[in-house]
Amino acid sequence: NKYSRKSLTAAFVIVCALAAGALVGIQSTKENISSSHLYQDLSTEAKELWGNDQDTHSDGRVNNGKTQFIAVNEHTRWTPVEHPWEHLVEPHKATTFEVLDPSKDEDVMYEWKIGGNSYEGESIEHTFTEAGISHVVELITYEGGNPVLHETSEMLCKYVRREIRNLTSHERTQFFEAMSVVYNTSTSRGKHLYGAEFKGIEYFI
Repeated sequence: NKYSRKSLTAAFVIVCALAAGALVGIQSTKENISSSHLYQDLSTEAKELWGNDQDTHSDGRVNNGKTQFIAVNEHTRWTPVEHPWEHLVEPHKATTFEVLDPSKDEDVMYEWKIGGNSYEGESIEHTFTEAGISHVVELITYEGGNPVLHETSEMLCKYVRREIRNLTSHERTQFFEAMSVVYNTSTSRGKHLYGAEFKGIEYFI
């Protein structure tokens, strides 16, 4: 089957976000779209309009101890997202964790522990899959094979709703292909093909 359940679920989230956004701005009107799973990347003008005066963090920099690192994806490395949380990551997007100003000492090694996975290196990639919760990231610094520093940080995982112009070419292709399925497949047929959470376009209009 050309469309996996994951891609259709992602399309479902996008379509719900678009439908809700058309009705009430950034607030969802569907019960199955939890605000704990979705964040609207607001422009400066929108934040002024809606009065968003919360402190924001946008460059992916993490400073939770002595070792600074960044946590960014293909979007946020070049176009940071402003948000009111300390650290934000996105599901189903490869997040790059990279130590800033790493030691030049050959005896120094960095280990990352994320969601039961272990990685080594100054720069690693991890893909989160569960939205709406915080994920613990452990960074352990070794010197001469011995752990000398153990730091933990929490990353809140949310979908970020972006303007279609800000999507990558690959994301736009996925979006239009998934939208085609949503528009051309009835809810009953879609549930049979893709699972109980599928909704056809008649659900949104």
